[in-house]
Amino acid sequence: ARPLDTYGSGGDSIDPVHMRRELETVAALGLPVFKIRARSHQSDKAIWCQKAAGPGTRIAIDMTQNLAVPSQTRDDITGFLARIAAAGVALPAFLEEIQGPLDVAALPGLRRELGVPIAGGEIVTTPGELAERIRMGCYDIAQPDATVIGGVGAVLDIFAAARQSGTAVYVHCWGAGVGMLANYHAALAAGGEMVEWPLPKYALRDALFAEPMAVRNGKIVLSDRPGLGARLTPEIEAAYPFRPEATYRCLVDPTILPEISWR
Repeated sequence: ARPLDTYGSGGDSIDPVHMRRELETVAALGLPVFKIRARSHQSDKAIWCQKAAGPGTRIAIDMTQNLAVPSQTRDDITGFLARIAAAGVALPAFLEEIQGPLDVAALPGLRRELGVPIAGGEIVTTPGELAERIRMGCYDIAQPDATVIGGVGAVLDIFAAARQSGTAVYVHCWGAGVGMLANYHAALAAGGEMVEWPLPKYALRDALFAEPMAVRNGKIVLSDRPGLGARLTPEIEAAYPFRPEATYRCLVDPTILPEISWR
């Protein structure tokens, strides 16, 4: 199978000591881009990461506004980029999810203004909606996820819409092995050039791979065997039972988050 270029996705470390370990992993895998999470008040984190990464790795920024109501403002975003530029480091490889669901109409204008590629779409649940955002000019990089948007066929529909608009597609890949494989196969079938590799270790993800998967020299190569390359056995089901408390929580009290120095 054709190798897929890959970028690293993580950047959740709460301090420079642990973030440096993530950067070491990125370097060892040969990944050209490392995506971290940073909101508009965390420009120091973005600057530190780009300096620590060195010239061989570009930092991309997930601003995590896809569910935010209200979301950060235009001035928040431009101020964030201005502080990075003033620090003398490279601007982000791309900015992801810069505004929330109530501000989608503002994305085309922001995209033209900011001078940095804009990415998004991971939580859009229908191909029609994401295709419309692409036609509106919301994104330089669309990020469909087969586990959210309706399967492999829906992701292929997004690739088709993106080709008409000259928009890149980087499939969103997070979570367990089946979803990652579905997105990777869709990207391979549609001629995608870049996919996401989540850095945090996740035992269930690896258990669901029928064959071990790895990034080498910044690329992923899928198996040529029929099927997605996933397996689910009674032993895996027994080892990973459902836990009611293991739910995704969108509401976070910012007052309980630690303040970390990135200077």
